Amino acid sequence: MTTRENYSSGRTYEAKCGYSRAVRIDDASAIICIGGTTSTNTEGQVLHPGDIYAQTREALGIIETALQALGGET
Repeated sequence: MTTRENYSSGRTYEAKCGYSRAVRIDDASAIICIGGTTSTNTEGQVLHPGDIYAQTREALGIIETALQALGGET
């Protein structure tokens, strides 16, 4: 039986655009798919304007949290 688990990070555009940050599908193996991730806070404000390094670290941190929440390893 295939199961699906959605993860929401609580960011504004997830609700506005109707998507989950990450989705885990379990059948013969587990697959976790990550949706568009940017350096924004829960109110939709861009974090670290003008600092691409800090924005990238922020986005990767959001992805890491989503993966861990769905049982993935980083």
